[in-house]
Amino acid sequence: LSTTAEESEESTDDVSNRNNHNGKDGNEKGSSTSSYMSAEDIINYVELLAKSEPQKVYGFLEDRELNDYQRILKVCDRIPDAKALIVERMGDRKTAFDVLAKHLSNLLSEMLFAVKEEKHFSLAEAKKALASSDKLDLTKLMATAGVYGTFLHALKCLLQTCCRDAPNTALWFSAQEMLLLEWDKLRGGSTLPSIDFQVMYRVIKNVLEYFLHEMCMYVSPSQVGSHIQLQ
Repeated sequence: LSTTAEESEESTDDVSNRNNHNGKDGNEKGSSTSSYMSAEDIINYVELLAKSEPQKVYGFLEDRELNDYQRILKVCDRIPDAKALIVERMGDRKTAFDVLAKHLSNLLSEMLFAVKEEKHFSLAEAKKALASSDKLDLTKLMATAGVYGTFLHALKCLLQTCCRDAPNTALWFSAQEMLLLEWDKLRGGSTLPSIDFQVMYRVIKNVLEYFLHEMCMYVSPSQVGSHIQLQ
């Protein structure tokens, strides 16, 4: 007998509720993604998240023991942060880094486009923010459509990948080179109106300053300083 899609496809709530009853006794409470999920249940749950809430896949996988990496990797192929996490667990940290670096570069391009098209905030709001303080409230300006929040998450993932590569420092300098390249693109080739340029200029400068602060915890400040000078 055939079934319809609605009858055969479980929702994320169906999977989590079913697994909440797999505890040691009837009084034990399970989390929404119980630690008693089988390997097959994990795959099914990730597939559902990937379709409905891909931004939650990374958080679900981050602290979970996994078995079938190849199947999960196939599901996560179009979710950069989750894909990088799985690739690193499979032993290829450099490729994981490359996935995140490309993702960051794409997000920066998306942010630049958003500024040009005024997708996230009005120019009047940006002008007011710039006039009131030298420190731009990036989160407030970019949070409407979530691009800046997504970028910060991707940056955090990249930083964590660099940290896990200690005591090696090659990934730190690769990340620095990538961010500097984006910085130089903005400084040298922008044809944006003045206010838009200032907004993106401060976005990337804030990102670089944050990155350098984190980098100095793992790399000699003198080495960092010899590679970059923000203007």
